[in-house]
Amino acid sequence: MKISVMNRLLFLVIFFVSMPLMAQNYIDFYFKSKGVDGSVLIYNETKNSWIFNNESDLTHPTPPGTTFNILNTLIALDLEKITHSSDDFLSWDRIKRYYFGLPMKSWNCDTNLDEALYYRNDWFFERISKTISDKDYFFFLNQLKYSNRKINRKIPDFWNYGGLAVTPRQQIDLLQKLYHKQLRFHKEHQQYVLDQMLVNKNEKITLYGYNAYTVYKGQAVDWWIGIIVTKEDTYYFSTRIYKSIEDLSVKEFQTLKYTITGEILNVLGIM
Repeated sequence: MKISVMNRLLFLVIFFVSMPLMAQNYIDFYFKSKGVDGSVLIYNETKNSWIFNNESDLTHPTPPGTTFNILNTLIALDLEKITHSSDDFLSWDRIKRYYFGLPMKSWNCDTNLDEALYYRNDWFFERISKTISDKDYFFFLNQLKYSNRKINRKIPDFWNYGGLAVTPRQQIDLLQKLYHKQLRFHKEHQQYVLDQMLVNKNEKITLYGYNAYTVYKGQAVDWWIGIIVTKEDTYYFSTRIYKSIEDLSVKEFQTLKYTITGEILNVLGIM
């Protein structure tokens, strides 16, 4: 169902009135200089303030790609479809899978949940997804107010290409509730997922993150979402970049989200 212009305007009014926001147009430079379009949305929880560069992108939904592994894992664990025991493996179906023509050793083997999350193994989550009913998916997605709730079972990985779509704000809302273990899942399972998202920890910061690559309406779409915890503040970020698939070097494109996000966080003094 299409969102009416009036509903979009109402959302933006509520969004802007309810919290301090700072549109930083200069941030566009970090995208344009790399030859991509995109946006970043950053929430400082301590100061209840938001920074973004592209207002229109805040409400623009695209497929979550493998960032949906976060919810697939939480739902499957709570429904006891899988465990996070390192001994709980799903058997590889012996179908060799490739990533843009390159064989993926990490996908072509028996896999447990730890490895599936780390390597973003689609067949593992497709297998788990088959054990979760539409009723259960709709229940959790409605409770979380996450995504447009479009589930197309004709496509096994409907979070990549099946019509399911999310906005940057929804990604950050999910991360914030996950960090504080406020999602409608067992706290143990939320902590497990958060632990699997840990990227770096040192005396200055703790960084959690998850990424995704997919294709939507002729464009490559790359997500990098995460949490940064410092001694003073906690930040949540959602970076999403786009580029036409007709003008794309996949390997180069998929590193840009990290470069762009890092440059922006540095200039803002966050990292």
